[in-house]
Amino acid sequence: MTVKVDKPLGVRRADLADAEGLQRQPFGALAPAMPGENPDWRKCLVREDCYVYVLEAEHIEGVIAVQPMQSTLMEGQRLAELLVWYLTEHYRQQGLGRKLLIHAGTVAKRLGCDQLLLWLTKDQSERAIKVAVRAGFLSVMSRETNNGQGVKVDQGYALNLEDYF
Repeated sequence: MTVKVDKPLGVRRADLADAEGLQRQPFGALAPAMPGENPDWRKCLVREDCYVYVLEAEHIEGVIAVQPMQSTLMEGQRLAELLVWYLTEHYRQQGLGRKLLIHAGTVAKRLGCDQLLLWLTKDQSERAIKVAVRAGFLSVMSRETNNGQGVKVDQGYALNLEDYF
């Protein structure tokens, strides 16, 4: 169920004071996990290479986390990865997911990146794919991972930041 936004929503950089709100469901399971560790927003918020922004009214209603990529998947391109892009269900279908994507692109551009990469699973993210494509993301690659329950296929979408702003 979506509700019409009647309170002003703002996007701001998250800080350690936001850790408790981000650890609660549904955000708690979304934290970008460090290799071999359980998701923990506190660890993300103190890292210098992870840029976390929240969309909030009275409470956190959405979050993005952007990180420059150390390895390059696309030769000659400096990439940032959108690690987390999430909006609570009752704020969806109001242009706010796109607002978060645009903010993620702005963050990546300020980091000096050429492209912003986003991974989506087709069968779970049909709506997100439509929003991303409308925001200018193009399908560029796929990856397969074995998550212990079978093979998961993610599609990589990239936003070219050359002429972003």
